[in-house]
Amino acid sequence: MRILGVDYGEKRIGLAVSIPFQNMAVPLKVINVVSHKKAILEIAETVVQESVDMIVVGLPINMDGSSGEMVDRVMDFVAKVAAATGKKVETWDERLTTVMAEKSMLDGDLSRSKRKSIRDKISAQILLQDYLESRTEAR
Repeated sequence: MRILGVDYGEKRIGLAVSIPFQNMAVPLKVINVVSHKKAILEIAETVVQESVDMIVVGLPINMDGSSGEMVDRVMDFVAKVAAATGKKVETWDERLTTVMAEKSMLDGDLSRSKRKSIRDKISAQILLQDYLESRTEAR
């Protein structure tokens, strides 16, 4: 099963994809959001190009476990992605994925401009990897 991980943002959306049979996520690309409609169309095209079976979208739950306005925006986005792709779309707690992505890039000694250009797809990779590992542990 091939899964697309999505790190939703108002300005940029990061994408990562799983490698079948290896329980591993790899960063794919960053969509610069010109309009949400165009971004959703690009995600739908990616689903076809990458032969994706399902989609996991990061849910920005607050550190105290509560949900805020951004969760409502993500849930609206999830419904639109599901309608546009016809694929099952799940949400996954993405707390600290951006922090973890930033730390791994700093550890890799990447420049500030390079970090900014790939942060969102690394965040998508981290949330998808976390999701994949949770499925393995549940078996």
